[in-house]
Amino acid sequence: MQSRVSAQRTSRGTPLAIHVGFNFGPVLEEGNDVFGDAVTIAARLSNLARGGQVFTSAPTVAELAPALRARTRSQQAHTVKGKQKDIDLFELVWQETEDELTALSTHVKFRPAHLTLKHGDRQIDLSEAVPTLSIGRDLQNDVVISDRKASRLHAHIERRRDKFVLVDHSSNGTYVTVQGEAEIVLRREELVLRNRGQVSFGHAYQDDTTEFLGFSCLD
Repeated sequence: MQSRVSAQRTSRGTPLAIHVGFNFGPVLEEGNDVFGDAVTIAARLSNLARGGQVFTSAPTVAELAPALRARTRSQQAHTVKGKQKDIDLFELVWQETEDELTALSTHVKFRPAHLTLKHGDRQIDLSEAVPTLSIGRDLQNDVVISDRKASRLHAHIERRRDKFVLVDHSSNGTYVTVQGEAEIVLRREELVLRNRGQVSFGHAYQDDTTEFLGFSCLD
């Protein structure tokens, strides 16, 4: 987008320039619009960027593909209106040529991802050797959930390159809490697991804490 815009000229012959901010996180949809903390931060990041710059946040950088992650540069932390803590700011450098981008991506090495899960007294480790896990009430699942609000095949976790993705298949939703963040509800959606936290099946974690799946993601 930046490359195409920068190639355009105004009526006075000067190059066009736009400032971009993007952020990763859950949103609320209403009609054709979206709301939420992630949207607010993206707007603030856009305001901080100058023409020709692309700004994002540290949590978003962690979700990028390795080739794009390698193109980010850490900036100073900035105070963002409405947030108690400063935001760790990153700039996505886009000005290289297509040939340079291709060369960069071919030299990126994926780090081995490892996910540790805990269900009751049981610990399960997912890695390149064991990349998938099924979860639900059916006894054929890798992790069997006893809660009647859970579906027979409620969800599964799969390894995708250097990340683990939780995919919901349920009727009542999958409730995910990443440590220090608000709970997210998945309804036939998927989420990249990061840091550590817990997953509840068919209800919010605070409604019933007797059975859940804890996770810790190391990369």
